[in-house]
Amino acid sequence: MQNPPDPRRTPGAPERKFRSRKRAEEAMAAPPEPVERPARQPVPQPQPSRLTPQQAMPRMPMPPASPPAPTPRRTEHRTEAEPRERAERRKRVLTEPVKWALVIVPMLIVLIATGLIGRQMYRDYLHREAERKRIAAEQDELDAHPLKYREIIDQYAAFYALDPSLVASIVLIESSYKPDAESYKSARGLMQLMPDTAEWISEKFGDIENYTFDMMFDPETNIRFGCWYLGYLSNRFDGDALKIICAYHAGQGNVDAWLRNPAYSPDGVTLQTIATNDTALYAERVLRAQQVYQRRYYSTAAKEDAYASTQR
Repeated sequence: MQNPPDPRRTPGAPERKFRSRKRAEEAMAAPPEPVERPARQPVPQPQPSRLTPQQAMPRMPMPPASPPAPTPRRTEHRTEAEPRERAERRKRVLTEPVKWALVIVPMLIVLIATGLIGRQMYRDYLHREAERKRIAAEQDELDAHPLKYREIIDQYAAFYALDPSLVASIVLIESSYKPDAESYKSARGLMQLMPDTAEWISEKFGDIENYTFDMMFDPETNIRFGCWYLGYLSNRFDGDALKIICAYHAGQGNVDAWLRNPAYSPDGVTLQTIATNDTALYAERVLRAQQVYQRRYYSTAAKEDAYASTQR
């Protein structure tokens, strides 16, 4: 068998070899062409992680979720305990509010009753306190307006047609029921009669033997003289209490002068203005005390209370 021809020995092979060598020489003789290199990119720096430690931790693979358990089908088969359980559950639902009501309702009743009782107790306290204050005020008023020698006052007030409360109030203001009282003007006794007035009254009686001014310290004699003088002034001034009181304190002559003065009496009968301050104050005190004596001792209710107290 004949061998294949060698390609190196084929025609034209030296020429190809010459040309390839020539190109190699030209390439070696020619200057090298500059090589364009790509720009060097900056190496990225690692950024600090913003993850929390829990997030930075590698996540563990979660186990595959198990499929939900199939819901058992409700069968028509029922045990004997099911109706009894339903009955007990229904019973609990019905009886639970009743139990709470049995606890709450008595508590509400106790609270309401406590509030009502406390309110009533507070009202009773206020009533007792008001009654105590009223009784204390009445007692203070009675202590400030005593009525001593009442039998003598009532006797001579009735005899000379006088209001006993007026006589009692004059005795209170004049001497505070002190039979031995004597003023710096020498007025003496319970009704503070002046020496000349007492002597003039003794002459009017005509039955006073061996009269002396010291007799004015005797309570009965003093009240008798004073009531006679008040009766005299009452007849003279038509029973006007204000003019009687002013004449008893300032003198009947001064009252007559005030009545004649239009500045004090516009009609000559009514004493509208009292000329002196001390007499005006005296009259005010006597009239105020007279109201208390009238209410406490000589009103109808006071007389009934006094009579009831004597029958006990």
